[in-house]
Amino acid sequence: MNNFGMYWHQHHWSGHHWNGGWIALIILIVLLVLAFELWMLVDCITNKKVPTRHKVWWIIGMFLLHPFVAIAYFFTSRFHYNKLKPTKS
Repeated sequence: MNNFGMYWHQHHWSGHHWNGGWIALIILIVLLVLAFELWMLVDCITNKKVPTRHKVWWIIGMFLLHPFVAIAYFFTSRFHYNKLKPTKS
């Protein structure tokens, strides 16, 4: 390999630019997603406007398909359940 090829390989493909930054970014994203999921789970459990039978399915869904169901709950709870009167649990 000529000098330029050696330079290119050592400086552009070695991955030392971030020095673990990708791992930190992934950990940050995972923590944000987990915090969001926990927020939606607590909201579902404590929201008096969500009927008990719906809560059961939301909670089961959040444990099985967590980020997707939490996002779905976020949008449906904001627009649907907030229009309803509180239910007795």
